[in-house]
Amino acid sequence: MNKKTQIGLLESALEILRQAVSGKPFTNQAQLARASGESEANIS
Repeated sequence: MNKKTQIGLLESALEILRQAVSGKPFTNQAQLARASGESEANIS
């Protein structure tokens, strides 16, 4: 895994945590997939 990929994953993880802490968690798999950069299939 290259450094750019690692940074992207960390940024995605931070966004997911921000959503959870804000009291506005993701309401569906599509939102979580977009925020994490993963496919909906991987999320499910």
